[in-house]
Amino acid sequence: MDRLNLGEATLESPDPIGKERISRELLEDLLYESTISGEDEEAGRMAEAVRILAGSESRDCRHIDDMISAGGCTSAAIALLPGDAGFLLSRGRSGANLASVSLALGEADVSAQASTPALALVAAYAAALIAETAGGRCGPLGREDRPTIN
Repeated sequence: MDRLNLGEATLESPDPIGKERISRELLEDLLYESTISGEDEEAGRMAEAVRILAGSESRDCRHIDDMISAGGCTSAAIALLPGDAGFLLSRGRSGANLASVSLALGEADVSAQASTPALALVAAYAAALIAETAGGRCGPLGREDRPTIN
């Protein structure tokens, strides 16, 4: 199995061909860019999120790309999450989009605000991955086809 660097922890990928590295810095950049991007940047930012968050996996992500192309960015963001991750998505009357994500072994929900529901979910997911490694929490990200943090 290949190991993907994530801060002090690593991600293991079942794909021996995928030698892509996911660094903590890359996740922090995704978190930051997702929170500052406007609605007009949503599709491009989501395509980037797929490359970063799902690119190292052996599973086919064309269905997520199809969702983005069809304007279903929120559905695509949900599809990026591990199957056993908890999430909450809300939109206030003022138009603020807030998402919270809790990973399987995470101790708490991690929240982020962005211009769209999809970008808020991506930002919260990136923040949850960062928090999981920073807190020394280790374990599976949720599905057999997802990388695991060791």
